[in-house]
Amino acid sequence: HFGCVSVLTRCCSLLRATLHMDGDKQVLADLGAARLLINAIMIHPTSTEFVLEALATLKDLAADETTRGSIDAAEAEAAIVSMLAASRYKPDVLALAFAALNNVVVDSKTRTVASMQRPVLNCIVSSLKSYPNDQDVLKNSCLLLKSYTYNEENLLMMREHSATLVPLLVGSSNQLSGETSERAQYIMIKLYDRYNGYSERQKARQS
Repeated sequence: HFGCVSVLTRCCSLLRATLHMDGDKQVLADLGAARLLINAIMIHPTSTEFVLEALATLKDLAADETTRGSIDAAEAEAAIVSMLAASRYKPDVLALAFAALNNVVVDSKTRTVASMQRPVLNCIVSSLKSYPNDQDVLKNSCLLLKSYTYNEENLLMMREHSATLVPLLVGSSNQLSGETSERAQYIMIKLYDRYNGYSERQKARQS
């Protein structure tokens, strides 16, 4: 039923419900639920209703210890990248994509973070520019960016965009609070070395 978006959307809802029920979730991993879901996202990247359900399901699959091992991080990231461009005017989709991707790329067992594709970083930058007042976009962008900084290769890539990223984070500071604000501060500190103007901005904020 890969051609029927309504069926796929309903299937995602059922998968999420199954994940939150008591019982053996290993069957979802054994049946390849994650890979089927990822394939469906790549086939229907522009269907908003389906994509929202699919991203929420992928987010939950990646958060569950039983099913996260069945997810190929590179495949999941590729699927999300395939729909990000089509979703640039949909902040709700972008925010959920960043949250799902965060769960996919962070492996709590091995304490490692997967490599970041450049289109993902470009989309985060674009989203921060386009939706500086959207709380979910800001929250999940900072969540994902902070996770990516724990991989040195990712951090090097992010530093190439320091001159753009830091002002965006500083400019959004009035919209940030609590944990999200702390994440933004952490990211800026990580990028500090490659952005000469940041120290002056930080001093201005503290004064």
